[in-house]
Amino acid sequence: MITKLNGKEYNLTISADVRDFSIAYFTKVAKEKYDKGQKEHGGLIWNRDNLQDLLEESIDVWFYTIAAIIRRESGKKQNIEQFEFNFNDE
Repeated sequence: MITKLNGKEYNLTISADVRDFSIAYFTKVAKEKYDKGQKEHGGLIWNRDNLQDLLEESIDVWFYTIAAIIRRESGKKQNIEQFEFNFNDE
């Protein structure tokens, strides 16, 4: 699978390209997200209650992860009601 970012092609079937694409994508998205947050919140990031922010973001990450698992698994089954998580619930 070939993808482009900032004019560079990455072959996502090659380990080094996966690494390089991941770093390039993070660099692009992280800067934009940080700048957007600065406009929204202002001030210095270390003056904020980062633990509260981190807790709230962690909750979002959990739900995004579950949604991605459901989306991936639902494509494998005809009926989403047959979907089962493979977590140990002991």
